[in-house]
Amino acid sequence: NAEVIGGVTYYTHYYRVPFHVPYSTSQVITLASLASAPFTNQSGMAGKSLSIHRDNDSSGNVAKDKFSIAITTNQLGYVPVIHWFSEGF
Repeated sequence: NAEVIGGVTYYTHYYRVPFHVPYSTSQVITLASLASAPFTNQSGMAGKSLSIHRDNDSSGNVAKDKFSIAITTNQLGYVPVIHWFSEGF
């Protein structure tokens, strides 16, 4: 998805992340962060954002086997490094 804001084109890339082992009862919390460049090769993080969504399954409940991430940046073809953590039971 491309959108022009203030004369700058931003692109949103969507990723569905499957859990290696689905939760048997519920996905309680899932957090994610967008990794920055190494300190030895710093670059600006301006214009990049990450949002996360716990997907729903076919019955409308929170999915036990996946979640989705949206990355927005002004770089077309940007390949993010994402760290994530999830808990459930």
